Amino acid sequence: MSSDEEMEPENGSEVQLISQMITEVDSTMDPDKIERDIQDFSTFADVSDWKGIVKYFEALVSVTSLVSSYEDWSMRFRIVDYLVACFGTLKDAITDHTLDYIAARTSGAEIPRNPELCQALPMFVLLVQRITVQLQLYVSKRQRDAAAEKTGRKGKRVAAGDLDEDAQGWLNVQRNRLINCLCEILQLEVEIDQKQYKNCAEYVWKPDAIDPDFLKTFADTVFGVLEDPECLRVSTQTWLQKVFQIVKILSIDYNLADEMAKRLLEKSMSLEYLRESAATTYPFIEPIVAIGYQPGQLRNSKNLRSLLDTITIGACAITKCNFNSLKPLSLLIQSLGEHVPDILLKNNYSILQLLSHDSAIMRSAGLTVLYDILKSEFLTDAICKQFENRKKQRMLLFHKLMGHLHDSHAQTRAKTVGLFTKLMEGGSIIPIEIQSNGLISLMANRLNDKSVMVRKNAVTFLTTFLTYNAFGHDFNYSIVIDKLRALLREKKLMKNPENSIVEDVAAQFASKDMALKIEIREQIDKYVNGQAFGDEEIDGHRLIDKYEQCVERVLDRPQVSVVILMHIYASKNWLPLLDESQTIEEQKSTMQAWLYNKINDDYINNEIRKHNLNDEEMVLEEQRVEDYRAKQLEIKLAIDMCKNKLCVEEELSKCVQYSLRSVIMGELSEMKESIKFLAKCKQFNIRGAENAIRSMCSLVWRNSLEIRKELLEAATDMFISKYSNLNEKERIREESTVTNLMNAMKDINESDRCSVEEVIYLLAQKDLFTPGVIQKLWAIASGINRDTVVRIDALRILYAITRSENGVVESRQRLRTLQRMLSLETPLAFEALRVVSVLHTPTSSASDVNTPIFQIPNDDSFFRSLEQLFIYEMLRDSDDQNWFGICQVTITIILNIAKDVNELLPKFASVFLYRARRASEFYLFYKKTAENQRSSSETRKKCAEQRRDYWARLWCRIIERLVAFIGEIAVRINGFIQLNIPKIHANYEAKMRFAHKNESNIPEEPARFLDEIENTIVKRRLIFDYTLEASQGESDNFMHSLTQLFAERRVLKPQKLLGRLLPIVVYAVRAENIPERIRDAASFAFGKFMTLSTIHAEFAAPTFFTLMSKTPYPLVRSNLLVACSDLAFSQPNLFELYSKGLYQMSRDIEPATRESAILVLSHLMSNDMIQIRSLIIDPVRCIGDDNPAVAKIATSFFADLNRRGESIHQYLPEFMFDLSSPTERLPFANYERIFEFLIGLVREKSRTLADTALERIFYKFATSETKSHPDAPKYLAFIVSKFTLTDNAFQHFKQSKTNWSKFLNHKIVVTAIRELLTTFAKSTKSDELKKRGGRIGGEN
Repeated sequence: MSSDEEMEPENGSEVQLISQMITEVDSTMDPDKIERDIQDFSTFADVSDWKGIVKYFEALVSVTSLVSSYEDWSMRFRIVDYLVACFGTLKDAITDHTLDYIAARTSGAEIPRNPELCQALPMFVLLVQRITVQLQLYVSKRQRDAAAEKTGRKGKRVAAGDLDEDAQGWLNVQRNRLINCLCEILQLEVEIDQKQYKNCAEYVWKPDAIDPDFLKTFADTVFGVLEDPECLRVSTQTWLQKVFQIVKILSIDYNLADEMAKRLLEKSMSLEYLRESAATTYPFIEPIVAIGYQPGQLRNSKNLRSLLDTITIGACAITKCNFNSLKPLSLLIQSLGEHVPDILLKNNYSILQLLSHDSAIMRSAGLTVLYDILKSEFLTDAICKQFENRKKQRMLLFHKLMGHLHDSHAQTRAKTVGLFTKLMEGGSIIPIEIQSNGLISLMANRLNDKSVMVRKNAVTFLTTFLTYNAFGHDFNYSIVIDKLRALLREKKLMKNPENSIVEDVAAQFASKDMALKIEIREQIDKYVNGQAFGDEEIDGHRLIDKYEQCVERVLDRPQVSVVILMHIYASKNWLPLLDESQTIEEQKSTMQAWLYNKINDDYINNEIRKHNLNDEEMVLEEQRVEDYRAKQLEIKLAIDMCKNKLCVEEELSKCVQYSLRSVIMGELSEMKESIKFLAKCKQFNIRGAENAIRSMCSLVWRNSLEIRKELLEAATDMFISKYSNLNEKERIREESTVTNLMNAMKDINESDRCSVEEVIYLLAQKDLFTPGVIQKLWAIASGINRDTVVRIDALRILYAITRSENGVVESRQRLRTLQRMLSLETPLAFEALRVVSVLHTPTSSASDVNTPIFQIPNDDSFFRSLEQLFIYEMLRDSDDQNWFGICQVTITIILNIAKDVNELLPKFASVFLYRARRASEFYLFYKKTAENQRSSSETRKKCAEQRRDYWARLWCRIIERLVAFIGEIAVRINGFIQLNIPKIHANYEAKMRFAHKNESNIPEEPARFLDEIENTIVKRRLIFDYTLEASQGESDNFMHSLTQLFAERRVLKPQKLLGRLLPIVVYAVRAENIPERIRDAASFAFGKFMTLSTIHAEFAAPTFFTLMSKTPYPLVRSNLLVACSDLAFSQPNLFELYSKGLYQMSRDIEPATRESAILVLSHLMSNDMIQIRSLIIDPVRCIGDDNPAVAKIATSFFADLNRRGESIHQYLPEFMFDLSSPTERLPFANYERIFEFLIGLVREKSRTLADTALERIFYKFATSETKSHPDAPKYLAFIVSKFTLTDNAFQHFKQSKTNWSKFLNHKIVVTAIRELLTTFAKSTKSDELKKRGGRIGGEN
């Protein structure tokens, strides 16, 4: 209303205020009276008489109170209908009163008053407000209770059909009607003489002021309904839009936007359901925007921009509030960012304040708002190009967002990285200048974050960045560099068309100026010598007219043109004055230079003038200039793109190494994302990705199925190109797959090769390599003109594929190709042998008894080629390790694919022994010859000495490789026994069980030959036993004894191969004057034989463990340590007797040997092959080892040991005392490092164990002699400082007073105990224990 319509309230008004009405109402009325009054009220409602509201207001308001004890809820639903029935006449009464008031005021008559209407209207509004809130909360609670009780639907919203009729009516009809009533009251208007009078409800009180609580009651309806937790559900948005219509009307028509915003903020921060973990969204901004604002609208009188502005400023201005209110406030701010980003962009200063908030929750909300603003339509590239201010705003917001990558809170850092990931997805919103100027480096730093969540999100961002980057799919460094150089070269060679006419004319003049220079020199000579020009040259007017013609033709007719031009220059006094101080020649040179330059300039200016007068030439030149500028801009953009691409590639290459560390050492979720990132890097040709992929393949050996699955999925994308039905495209994709595989093997190191081969094998098992791919690989491997290294790479890939069922068939057909390779270079021959060694891989048809096993006859030419290669490598004078690899593969081939192993393997051994014997014979012959004193020839004697030395070296080489060959045979036969004897026994046992079960009912079978095991059973030649009811433990013991028995009685018999070869190894170990190189090789073989037989192991154990500890060579000691693993498995009782030597090896002088000892101990203990004993104190020392690798292995070993048992707790006091004693004392710095780690492990394992450990430590130190251990107080004080007391530990501490009181005369111990008790007194919640702790501390 206008200001002239406002009037002061009159004194003595009889109308009650709403606050007075509520105060005078009794909410505990008699239920019978309530029912009678409401029944009477219904008669008024039947005739739509609103006066019943005033008459029965007390009963109605009592029933609608939230604390009402009235139990008949159906009556409340009926009250809704009664109120709605009265509304029509009440509205008409308000309208009539307004018309009367306006008419009276216009005519100057007495202002009409209607006290009854003044009472009825606020009463009606109050009743509607109270019953709306009451019934909404009641029905909502019933919905939740019904959902919780309904079987299988706990926590779900019940359907409308699950509620009674009253509740359904409320949800579908009644509540909407009540809200509509309130809206209509607020929007009542009349028209008189084509003039609109709004807000008719205010006229009810005229000329008095409106009840101050009247409009507040409407708002109370809204904010009371917001108490309902159902508001969080998406399905309630339509209902909330109706409710917020009241807020819209109050904000726009009654100018209460600021008050509505304030109340909404206060209400939001107090709502309990917004504080719960289930609350993830703020539900009230969306309905406000839906009913009264479209993003981008300007502020006007018809929208809610003012309300939303006030909410935004108010929410962001709250810097301090209750912790419980932080979450509702953060949800509110995030909802504003989602629905009205333009308002937040306008008030971006307020949002930026949130980023420095003390609470991480609020900072996270501010970051989410930044994300919503940046992805909104108000900061698109088009808008930022059009408006410079928007571009600056966007860059500011991005830099603020980047700044929180270093936030102090891990979740905030993770949130920031996640928001950048969202901004990259589906088409990057991040500007290129941000992408290429440090963003990747910031993300690389997050890969080293201490939080797993941050590291995982950072890797996810990098993967997303590569997927949606603006620089293309290929980041190949060399290609981009070449492209950049070409662009720079092209830019340098570009000529500006604007200067081309000048350059062309100048070049034309310079190409024909020789005759001109001569003529100028002649005319200068005449001029300097004072010779006059001819008559035709004196007529200046005629010559001036020919000036332009002379300049134009100066190159064609230089003689005439120069004369005329000199005359013109002279007539105009342009010629330079001669310097008399110069010589004649100097004067001529000066004049000649000036005249030549003058004619040159005149000629160029004349040609340019002619060019400018040619319209066609000018148009063409303008077009060329435009093309030049467009091309220059294109090249500039391409150069900038290449530079940015190189910067990004450089940053990504650093990320590769960080990500590889996450793959190898990270947690499962982090590993998965890092694997995807490295695979993506390989696809985009990032430097270092190829090597990282090879290292990543080591995950194939992990036990986790999820990790292996993720690795194989990534390997499929990296190596396998997808195929189509088109033959041409299939061929291209096959070539691409071959290229990928070859690149993976190119320049690979030995540590990664096995892992890559295993991955390729697993891919081949899935039949992912088509026959075309395999054939192309064979074409590369067998290519004669190809580089040997390339052929080796192809053979390595084929080795992995041949191990699979799908590749072995093709490889068997290539046997002769592989045989021909045996005569080539040793590395190539070795790889060919590896492929042959897996040709026995079974196929799907191998289960058929009629399918022959792949074997090669002993007389086949292949074995002759193999023998030639084998002997050549065993005799070759070389220190490389190819000979041992060929030795291993040769034995494998013989065992796996030879027709008769019992014939072929001894044959190879006999050939080897023959060569050794012949070498020894030649050595002895030449030794005898060289020592023969009767030899008359000195030359002959020296020749014999040289040959003696040659055959001595050759004999040493042969014997060394012979004992290695013998040891490898022992290992392979032992492995064969351990793997195959149990399989054969299981087959035998299955057949015997089947026969026993079907003894009375033998099933019919088609005629067939007996298999090998059946044939042996019939002939009763088996050494197996069969017990029908044997337990698992009995079966395992039987199999262990069986394999031992088989090795002793069948394999190591003196007339068998190994029995005949063993004496050679024993001799090489024990011979006094044997070369050390041979003794070392024999020691390895010696350890391998010990696993075969208990008898031989008992005989050889002293020698073996003496060699392990006494040999001077670290590599030999390390290898003998590794042999302990097999010995502990095969001879556990014997090994237990000598295990002390293994523990002591962890104190070896060589770091590599100490590392090997701990690794072996870790392997044995983790497989329960050795018992943990007090001797473990020796490996404890390695925790503080000066060598980082040894210390890392030791800490990992004890951490794993701690996870599997409580042994560390049991031995901890003994460790602490012994390592501080004078005989075993460690440097104090090492002591600190060791026991900080061990005490942490005990505390991590169990708080109870840590509580009792301190008591036992005091006891251990107290039993020592002070004189023999003078530094005990120093070490004890350190130990005490690393413990903390709990209530339980304090009791143990008191009980051990007799032990620690012995050290109270040492100040350092007293100080440590006081600090321990002070810390306990601060942490305990028991007042009594605080006093006791303080008293004990004070006494000390």
